[in-house]
Amino acid sequence: MFINKSKKYLLSEFIKSYFFILISLTLLLWISQATRLLDLVTESGNSTKVYIQYIFLLIPKIISKVAILSFIISSFLSIIKLKSTNELDIYWLTGISKIEICKTIIKISFIPTLITFFLYIYLAPATSYKSRIILSNSKFTTINALVKEKNFNSPIDNLTIYVDKNDGNGNLEKIFIYEKNRTIIARFGKILKEENSNYLQLFNGQTHEKNQNGDISIVNFDRTIFDLSNKFSSNVKKPKFSELSIFWLINEVKKTNIDIITKKNVLEEIHTRMFKPFYIIIFAIISCFLLYSNEEKIKKEKLRMLIFSISIFLLIFLEIILSISVENVYTKLFFYLFPIFLLFSTFLLLINFLKKESH
Repeated sequence: MFINKSKKYLLSEFIKSYFFILISLTLLLWISQATRLLDLVTESGNSTKVYIQYIFLLIPKIISKVAILSFIISSFLSIIKLKSTNELDIYWLTGISKIEICKTIIKISFIPTLITFFLYIYLAPATSYKSRIILSNSKFTTINALVKEKNFNSPIDNLTIYVDKNDGNGNLEKIFIYEKNRTIIARFGKILKEENSNYLQLFNGQTHEKNQNGDISIVNFDRTIFDLSNKFSSNVKKPKFSELSIFWLINEVKKTNIDIITKKNVLEEIHTRMFKPFYIIIFAIISCFLLYSNEEKIKKEKLRMLIFSISIFLLIFLEIILSISVENVYTKLFFYLFPIFLLFSTFLLLINFLKKESH
């Protein structure tokens, strides 16, 4: 009965710590990202609604980026807390060995591993693609952001707007608009808005337009309307490899007519999604080395620094081997076998390390 309660307590402590660190890091990065992306409204002229939808859909992607690091930090903090409050001593005095505690911690690590798999394989790619679709389909509603005075504004491809003066109330002077085959010059202009549509009303100007033969026709006007309501942002709607289904990626890499560069990029994406979350279990084993408590042999400060440094080095090394895992047959073989070897060798080393603690 006590053993079951102790395992539930360890599960509770580790999971609470994991989610606290995960949420904290995610919020920190998300706020930083949201602040940086304010240009989508102030510079690119997207609506506040589009901006809010876009930044919220970025959250799963941010979580996936910090999921492994969050587990490393939380597992270290949890074990250090349990040791500093002497809670682990209670388990040992009641006959629960350190090896049993290690096994429990490793089992607990399967929870964040499964969460990370779900993020990598499905949620992060799906929401990332959805966010780009929302942005690419958004119409420009904040026209003032597109007509900043004395500035060449290019919110989308093949469209540049220059305004010499803008009083901030919708009244413009000396407007220059360039499109692919057309240039519009006007002395005055006014911003018009009707429901969700936006227009520029232009006065006293000329339109220079090139026809298929390369001839330029010039048309003078006293008043004309330039419609911005049908202008969309320049975000590409074609999904990136990181936004595609894992099944699509697997089927794509099997094709015989796929070019080498594309195949390498697709395979690297598959490796990232399928293998990276697996390392959480390895980091759980590494964190268990902190259970060592014989300070006559190894001081706890040195042990903590060593284990944490090894974890960070392994995390960096993981990114390196991911990038080279598609180079040739040997790098692929190394990439596939390395985590299996590391898992079993680290676990055996941990058991041996803890058994020799009192010798």
